[in-house]
Amino acid sequence: MLNQAVAIVTGGAKGLGLSIAEHLLAAKARVIILDNDEATLKTLSTDFITYPIDVTSKMDVSNAIDDIVNRHEKIDILINNAGIIHSKPLFSITNKDDHIHNYEEYKKIVDINMHSVFLMTSFVAAKMILKKTKGNIINMSSICANGNAGQSAYSAAKAGVNALTKTWAKELGAFGIRVNAIAPGFINTSATHAALNPKIVENLISKTPLRKLGEATDVAKLVIATITNNYLTGSILDISGAISL
Repeated sequence: MLNQAVAIVTGGAKGLGLSIAEHLLAAKARVIILDNDEATLKTLSTDFITYPIDVTSKMDVSNAIDDIVNRHEKIDILINNAGIIHSKPLFSITNKDDHIHNYEEYKKIVDINMHSVFLMTSFVAAKMILKKTKGNIINMSSICANGNAGQSAYSAAKAGVNALTKTWAKELGAFGIRVNAIAPGFINTSATHAALNPKIVENLISKTPLRKLGEATDVAKLVIATITNNYLTGSILDISGAISL
């Protein structure tokens, strides 16, 4: 289906990113995974091309993108999936040591979830334009971009991702580059269960009309559909089971 298109997936060593990478591979893309978990990268199928990098590092990103283009001549698809779920209230009355949300922690979450998207896209988009590649860029957002109590840093970062998506769709459309975002609700991955305790997960399921968490494969299928729809750009695609936060 994707006819050997060169596809990059950040944060693709496990979880949602790996499911996306597997679906791209099944669609006949050449899949390149960028992740800072070098140990897990080594356990993946040799069908994947892997780079152990920090996507918040300008030097790491620049060097990796240059090497990918040198080896594969172009980049057709970028999936900005790297990120981390983070929950902490702005003010915690129960935390006796520090009531206020830690600022350094806030900056780290925004760096991982939003600034990495800017870095990756700036370098990849430049290669697409110079190579005259009509590319696809998909940013992984979240329904938390609408504002979710207890997730200041995460919600702010994902709202920024949505804004960048719409801005880039307008800027890059003239070059034939489409930019969209996918905003999952709560997905049944290890990251979700690590970030949220079981009672919160049960509560979220009860608020979801479909009465279940989404699966990584549901999101991965939407990624493929987004890539293959040639008139879709500037969209934030909700895949949340209609949960209302």
